[in-house]
Amino acid sequence: MKKAVREICILLLCLFVFSGCGAKQQSSEQGDVSELKPPAFKEDASEDVLDGMEKQNEVMSTSFPDHYYYSGEKLDIDVELDYENISFKKAVIELAEYDFVELADSLIPADEAEMIGDNTHYIEASKKDDASCGYSYSKTYFGYSTYAYYKIGKSVRMSEADDAYGYYNLTKYSDKRDFSFGSEKECEDAVRKLLKKTGVSTENLVPNVYYLDHKIMAEEERYYSDNDEFVYENRFEWTEDDDTYLFFFHQKYCGLDVLPSYRQSGVDADEQACPVIAAYGKSGLVFLKIEMPVIKSGNGCYVLKDFEDVAETLKKRYEYPIDDCTYSISKAKLICDTDENYNARPVWAFVIKECFKDGRISVYTVKVDAVTGDLWYR
Repeated sequence: MKKAVREICILLLCLFVFSGCGAKQQSSEQGDVSELKPPAFKEDASEDVLDGMEKQNEVMSTSFPDHYYYSGEKLDIDVELDYENISFKKAVIELAEYDFVELADSLIPADEAEMIGDNTHYIEASKKDDASCGYSYSKTYFGYSTYAYYKIGKSVRMSEADDAYGYYNLTKYSDKRDFSFGSEKECEDAVRKLLKKTGVSTENLVPNVYYLDHKIMAEEERYYSDNDEFVYENRFEWTEDDDTYLFFFHQKYCGLDVLPSYRQSGVDADEQACPVIAAYGKSGLVFLKIEMPVIKSGNGCYVLKDFEDVAETLKKRYEYPIDDCTYSISKAKLICDTDENYNARPVWAFVIKECFKDGRISVYTVKVDAVTGDLWYR
């Protein structure tokens, strides 16, 4: 149990550190995207997002194909293109600031918790319903995790980086259902109510929901063995009390998912690349992450490159390096990212699987600027 508490606290501290990283790197080849500067935002600035802004001043590119296929010597591309539209209005995006003190105290009263860092607390299992938990926050970030979520993490592998060796399994929890402790709508409403009480606008949040059924989690529980093999093993008892709704609340701009600014590594095209994640079970909230972008509309639209031009960038990058690796692309998603000047930018996020000659596999995201067709760094 103490090990689980330490893991929860380490997770919270890591999330807090990553959320505080303000510096971003960007290629000098991306063109001039610095004409918009970040204004002074109000706390409720997210309410200023214009309704139907994607309908204003539309500039259309050549239509993208629904499917793209390419097979080369070192690179294979076989993807269904994931995009909502191909008009994109200029904007600036920053993280909203909130006072999370009241939210933190409602989850773990400060006088019951042990402080392990600035605005980072945890409570031992023996002090609260045999469920250790902890939180960490700043002005722009809030993270809360529990022992119940630690347990879930042994059976739910939600990062597409886990797919390198076939471990990704989030889709196994996609069959819609209502659990005995409450309906999906009741639990979503409870999360939205909590967010609104904190001052977070929820009107522009669109949830993708997964249904963590205890029977499936019992089947999917896995651990690394002593010889570093990932094996099925049940160390927990799984009952209806473990059933949980997992909500990924995505924020949309011009029909595209907005990538939170902290997201500087990992797989940016997966479900976790969203401003709010909440897990809600029989005991209530078992996990919460908040990092809300504020969107302010600017003037003018970007013209997007034809997808063939984007694909050519990938071919140049992966067909000709002098190495023994082969590469395959299985996912292409058009998202809204930001540059170092906080300008919103339409970017293609590709999930790349890199196969080494010695059998090792790596999965990561490579992004291409949808406006210039250049590789995108930030």
